[in-house]
Amino acid sequence: MRIQAKLILLLVGLSLLVMFIVGVFSILTLNAYFRSRIASELAVQTRELEFILRTATLPDSAGNDYFRSLARVAQTRLTLIDDDGNVLFESELPSERLASMENHLSRPEIQAARRDTTGTDIRHSATLDVYMFYYAERIAPPLPPGSRFARVAFIRLAVPLTEINELMSDLRSKLILPGLGALLLVVCFSFLIARRVALPLKEMARQQLGTVGGGN
Repeated sequence: MRIQAKLILLLVGLSLLVMFIVGVFSILTLNAYFRSRIASELAVQTRELEFILRTATLPDSAGNDYFRSLARVAQTRLTLIDDDGNVLFESELPSERLASMENHLSRPEIQAARRDTTGTDIRHSATLDVYMFYYAERIAPPLPPGSRFARVAFIRLAVPLTEINELMSDLRSKLILPGLGALLLVVCFSFLIARRVALPLKEMARQQLGTVGGGN
C-alpha cells in the first residue's frame, strides 16, 4: 500500500476514534446530568410531602384523594410504604388493590433508603409498563404516633423516563449529520496532510534508490 494511502487511513481512523469517544462521553454526561436533576427535584418534592404528612389533619376519606391529586399535579407516582415494605398508598392504584401488591422491602431504592436515608433506581415498571426513575427517602424521625400516617416509613416518588429517553434519542439522531460532515472534512484534510507528508518521503526514497543505483 502506498505511503499516502496508509497515512490517510491512519489519520481517518484516529479522527473517528476521537469523535466516537467525544460523542459517547457527551451523551453519557448529559444523561447523568438529566438524571441528577430529576433526583434533586424529587428530593425537594419528597421533603414537601413529608411536611404534609407530619402536619396534615385530613379525614381518612379525603386523605387518599388528596395525595392522588398532589401526585397528579406534580406528574409523579407516589408510594407510601411502611417499615416492613407493605404499600400503604399508591397514587396509580385504587385503595382496594393495595392488598394485592407485592412487598416492596426488597426494591433497590428502598434497601438503599434503609441504609443511607435516600435511594434511587431505574427499572421497568410492570404496573405502568414504562421505564421509571425511582427516588425513595426514609422518614426520620418517625411520624407522630397519633398521626393517620404514623405507619409510613418511606416516601417513594417515581417519574417515567420516556421524555429523557426521547430527548437522548433525538440528540443522537441530530449528531449523525454533523458527524458525517465532520468525517468528510477529516477525509479531505487527511488527504491533503498525507499528500504533503508523503511527497518528501517519496522524494527521499527516489534519491536513495538513485544513490544505490549510482553506486552500482
